[in-house]
Amino acid sequence: MGRRHLVTGAAVTALLLACLSGTASGFSQGSPDTTCRTMEPLHGVSRQITPAPFTITPSVVEIEGGKQMEVTLEAGQGTSFKGFLVEGRSAETQDVVGTFFTEDHKYLNCDNGVNNAVTHRGPAAKSKVAIKWEPPSDFSGDVVFTGSFVQERTVFWVGVTSEKVTVKRSAPAPPVPETTTTTSTTTSTASTPAEVASLERDLINIYDDCGNSKGCFGFPAECETNKKCTMLVTYSKVSSGYKFEIVGSTTTGYVAAGLSDDEKMGGDSVMACLASAGANSGPDVVMAFNNGRNNEMLVEKKYGLSDIQAAVVNGQAYCTFVRDASTEISGIVFDLDKDRFHLMVATGPVNPNGLSYHDKRTVSSGTVALDSFETVEVRSDLFRTLHACFMVGAWICAASCGIIVARYFKKTWLKSRSCGIDQWFHLHRFFMGLTWSLVIAGVVLILYYLNGWKDLDSRNTEHAILGVVSTGLCFIQPFMALCRCSPTHKRRPVFNWLHWFVGNSAQILGIAAIYFGFGLIGAPTWVVFILIIFVAFHCLVHLLLSIGQCISDSRAESSSNVYPMKELNGSRTPLQPSEKNTDAPGAGFRKVMLFFYFLGNFLITAALLLVITVDEKTLKEWGLIFWE
Repeated sequence: MGRRHLVTGAAVTALLLACLSGTASGFSQGSPDTTCRTMEPLHGVSRQITPAPFTITPSVVEIEGGKQMEVTLEAGQGTSFKGFLVEGRSAETQDVVGTFFTEDHKYLNCDNGVNNAVTHRGPAAKSKVAIKWEPPSDFSGDVVFTGSFVQERTVFWVGVTSEKVTVKRSAPAPPVPETTTTTSTTTSTASTPAEVASLERDLINIYDDCGNSKGCFGFPAECETNKKCTMLVTYSKVSSGYKFEIVGSTTTGYVAAGLSDDEKMGGDSVMACLASAGANSGPDVVMAFNNGRNNEMLVEKKYGLSDIQAAVVNGQAYCTFVRDASTEISGIVFDLDKDRFHLMVATGPVNPNGLSYHDKRTVSSGTVALDSFETVEVRSDLFRTLHACFMVGAWICAASCGIIVARYFKKTWLKSRSCGIDQWFHLHRFFMGLTWSLVIAGVVLILYYLNGWKDLDSRNTEHAILGVVSTGLCFIQPFMALCRCSPTHKRRPVFNWLHWFVGNSAQILGIAAIYFGFGLIGAPTWVVFILIIFVAFHCLVHLLLSIGQCISDSRAESSSNVYPMKELNGSRTPLQPSEKNTDAPGAGFRKVMLFFYFLGNFLITAALLLVITVDEKTLKEWGLIFWE
């Protein structure tokens, strides 16, 4: 999924400040949150012990809490630095305090704080950096600004300090916000403007360290590279376990990440970010378990979780939390330090009992160790997509066109027979042969994708049963045609009825299977309206052609007193008219209707194929979706 080379689990806890040259390794986009304490890059060499040619200078030596001051990082004459990290620390406790404000650099959240450290965003050489800093209004004491500077990959200084700044308390300590606590777990729903702004900044920067200081896995494929994921989970090693971020495009449902030992649903640990945890509660994170095909909430919903933050930001559910490295769920031990997992991400609606069946889901094609950031590819859905496309092409397009031609055009193009065979039969045989080929190929592809026939959950039953029956009818249809008797045989009407019944039944069941299949591939709900438009269009053309045929039959009857035996072709006139080279009346009307039917059918089929192969977000970007 476009992830870069690994950084070992031990290195995750160290600060890689390197904004270095093209051959240097390091965090060219800045340091990760997990490296706030050491402030030392892991470059394979020791820090410099000589005095640093860099300074950190506060603009004042005394300030009142809640007011801003400027902190300047500056290189000595003739020098520059490529990477930096600066924090404000209490001189007494060494805790990171205060909040920075900058638009040119990157924030870090140290010790569960918000924007209380700043690092570089790019590798350009710098001689001076000025940043705003604001102490808490309820803090009192001395603060020392501490920083690290990287000049080159093997040349860096750690622990550069400023003179002390005395902060005077300006307000009493703010009241403790309400929290929901389960054992040692605290859930905080962003409600104040500052909290929401903090999560918004985190969400904007969520892709920055993918492949360097954290692993990222999202949907659709390669979305981490273009920063356009509709679902994303990130993971990184921290001192208390593993920090996860989950984000997805939903304001009412859930976005979930799963850890599994295979690519199938069952026996999976699920961490779900809920956009709404209930009528009277906001966003939240819960633990669940996939027991076979069913998802079950854990009795202790926050089991193994801590430091939870959740919010709905700009139409996206966004949750961050820390999970214990080892948990035991339903007798299965999930050891994040030792085990490798297939990663799953899914989104769907929430019901009163928990998580409903997902609308969209993707799974990694291989396993990943969560303490490293190796490349993880999304399991390819190519065969499933081809199956859907083939079935739409078969039942919506080819079968419908073949049935229309056989039903209404047996007495058209009689003057232009080819190889002694009527043109309608050539068209009918082509379309039905195409239908048969697409259906059989589609079934082979989906069986390969699913690794054979498996037990079906309730979500799959209707689609699978209807699909199997329609495929069986489609399969026997050409063999029935090969065994047909001559047009004058006494049992020919039996064949005609059977051929008509099997063919139409297969098409109706095939279209019904397509309807139930849309939900299985994550198609938008409004795609059903395209299917309704097709059914209405198909029936309308049938109606108009039937009316035209009745008029045509009336004209033929008025010019002939002969009423020979009729066949099952919907016509009141003989299958073979007395003048074999003369089209039945109304041929021009039928040809015009066939042109418009082909045009409309092809356009509807193209629309369905576009919805199947292109995600809804891309369709909106192309301007093809103008509704919400």
